[in-house]
Amino acid sequence: MMILMTLTMLIAIQVYGGLTLDTMFIAELLILGSVMSELVQKDLSVDETILYTTGLLFIAGLFGLFYYSQVISTGIGTILTDYVNHNVTLSINLYRDLGMSDEQVKKLAQSIENIVYVLIRIIPSISIAFLMLLSWLNLLAARAVFQRYQLPFPKYGSLNCWKSPDILVWGVIVSGSVMLIPYDMFTIIGCNVLIVLMIIYFFQGIAVMSFFFEKKNVSKLVRALLYSFLVIHQLSLILIIGIGLFDVWADFRKQNPESSQPPDHRSGFPYDWF
Repeated sequence: MMILMTLTMLIAIQVYGGLTLDTMFIAELLILGSVMSELVQKDLSVDETILYTTGLLFIAGLFGLFYYSQVISTGIGTILTDYVNHNVTLSINLYRDLGMSDEQVKKLAQSIENIVYVLIRIIPSISIAFLMLLSWLNLLAARAVFQRYQLPFPKYGSLNCWKSPDILVWGVIVSGSVMLIPYDMFTIIGCNVLIVLMIIYFFQGIAVMSFFFEKKNVSKLVRALLYSFLVIHQLSLILIIGIGLFDVWADFRKQNPESSQPPDHRSGFPYDWF
């Protein structure tokens, strides 16, 4: 495995012309597979597996970014700002090449400036959220492969009955309140915390959906179409997050007495996506 990872990194460095943020991202993906392969062999819950994977990769990313900044003698803030601005410039040029008028391109660039300002400051929470989602998807893919070749895989229990700790709702309340304080530092901290919590409640919202899909015997094809709709129409993600958040009070899955008999773990959240 180490030989394959090394060859992949050497190819990536050759393609991108040296050590860049893009090659570091590829390294993160390679490390993720190794870390998760070790964790699934431990007697851990699904929460711990995703949490430890995310934490280890985030810390590794910070060390990698610090090392990269030392190599090129540039501050981390400057590196991230230049990277975001570079990609935004590429996007604007793409719209220009597609036939957008200069006036429209100018208005687009002005509106993007404010987005870039915010985006750079919420990179920590976006990185954590992305790593959590990536860990989750890798868990799904690993299960599919392990089942196909009849290999042992951890039994995480009835995951469509999964629920986040109730105390996390105070994190939502506090972080939302902190964002109302008219100081940039508090707004940025509150926004970063809120984004991470929203990903957790997204998982809970999907768990609620999975529970009722299983209860109503919804076919896998219909489930796949509905989940695809979530990916295509991002605004629907807000609905899922809302379901997960209000499940703290409404307890949707216990409104029916049958919820005391959770579905088999093999079809539970997040595995019923397959």
